Amino acid sequence: MGIINRPAVKSAARDFIRGGRRSVLGLSAAYLLILLLLNSIDALFLYITDGDGSTLFITVLVGLMSAVLSAGFTLFCMGIVRGEETPFSVLFDGFGMAGRVIWLTVLMWGKILLWSMLFWIPGLIAAYRYRFALYNLLENPELTASQAIALSGIQTNGMKGQLFLLDLSFIGWVFLMMFTAGAAGLYLTPYMKLADLGYYEAGKRVISPFPNRFSEDGERF
Repeated sequence: MGIINRPAVKSAARDFIRGGRRSVLGLSAAYLLILLLLNSIDALFLYITDGDGSTLFITVLVGLMSAVLSAGFTLFCMGIVRGEETPFSVLFDGFGMAGRVIWLTVLMWGKILLWSMLFWIPGLIAAYRYRFALYNLLENPELTASQAIALSGIQTNGMKGQLFLLDLSFIGWVFLMMFTAGAAGLYLTPYMKLADLGYYEAGKRVISPFPNRFSEDGERF
């Protein structure tokens, strides 16, 4: 994997936000508003129940719903990158494959947790290794969760450091979001996602996502 032109990728992401056929910022606002509502419900239950057993259930439920909504937001951004006429309703398309998205999330974070038990650095590397797993699953629904994760491992080979530098390049925006009480997240959320998808497009050129290239077990831990 060669060096990806990070400034060019980020410039393209900004162009997508400005010139998308659908309002990226409008969808971003709706997405963040729903996440805020879900987290507020979680906080309310925590306050009412004083942290009893039911609170854990609500927290897990909110986390899983957030993961499915994230899949819908990713589908919308994928459509923007392809120049497609993507309706706002795609934000909820993740619920049509909620079971697979949730299983992928559980499997992926389970692997990251296991690697983190060795030390935080292997856990961080694993997080970057599985960075494109959700994208693979959404773009190729015929893949299993294990196959999507295994494919991501191949696509990110030689790219993990570049992905880390990409994330680091947004540090100024993160501080701005803190100083604006989260308001800057309206722009930062799609900006980071679209830039990440630019790296994913580069990663896809490494290998074609044919399911028969992988076993049902995917990568070996």
